[in-house]
Amino acid sequence: MKEEFDYEIEVICGGVKIIFHRKDLKEIQETSDGVVFSFNNGLSTMLIDPRMQIHTKRLIAESYLRKYQQGSKLRINFQDYVSPVRLEIL
Repeated sequence: MKEEFDYEIEVICGGVKIIFHRKDLKEIQETSDGVVFSFNNGLSTMLIDPRMQIHTKRLIAESYLRKYQQGSKLRINFQDYVSPVRLEIL
């Protein structure tokens, strides 16, 4: 049986694309100059973008808290400040 958090998160930043499972993500935190992704294994990844607005960072940081349908894909695109978070239901 799959876990309720068993969906993919895809992070896009320029030409870099990172894909991981929600169950591997510990948290997403907004910082003064970007966003930090913290994983269960101790790995942290920080995106620094001083031009990113507060509401955009908050939307990204809170997006992982919701429970989505299994098999869905949460797409976080740091190049799109208008709609940085999209849910793709497969």
